Amino acid sequence: MTHCLQFDKLRFWKSKPIANIPNWKWEGYAEYVCRQNTDQENLSKNIERFIAIDEKYWEIKFADSTIAPREYYDYWTLVQYCMDIKKMTYKQILADRTSEQIVRQEMMSWYNSGVVIDELPVRPLDKVMAGAGLLSQIVIDEYVDHLPLYRQMQRFERGGLKLPYATHRGYYWVYQGQH
Repeated sequence: MTHCLQFDKLRFWKSKPIANIPNWKWEGYAEYVCRQNTDQENLSKNIERFIAIDEKYWEIKFADSTIAPREYYDYWTLVQYCMDIKKMTYKQILADRTSEQIVRQEMMSWYNSGVVIDELPVRPLDKVMAGAGLLSQIVIDEYVDHLPLYRQMQRFERGGLKLPYATHRGYYWVYQGQH
């Protein structure tokens, strides 16, 4: 299905096999588009999965019971690197003349550098770094236990968390504005 969309978008003369598009770009993009499950989005984890699989197996198995040929999985990680890390569009990937080997070397250099771009934790409120536990504690202390903010701050300080009054009060007001 994805190949049909590629063919429709690029038209006959700019598609594979007429345009001589390398397999890693053509097949890798199809895999990239099709594999958007939450356990398949993180490039670092995808590279780790690829490295961990014994080379004698032809396929890579996923938690959702689907499989991908090892070769296509490799192509997918290359396209994922170009799109997610290098922020290239598919048209830019097609126009780029960098070889598959060079892209793989760049990707592995990125992977081995220790720079990991992972999902940020879900925050209950926009523009607030505090997690759900801290915000819940502040609201419960205020409304259920009727504990004033300065006493909450004293308790947090005894526990080793020193929050400025404005920050603490800001969490309270941000919560009020959201609910």
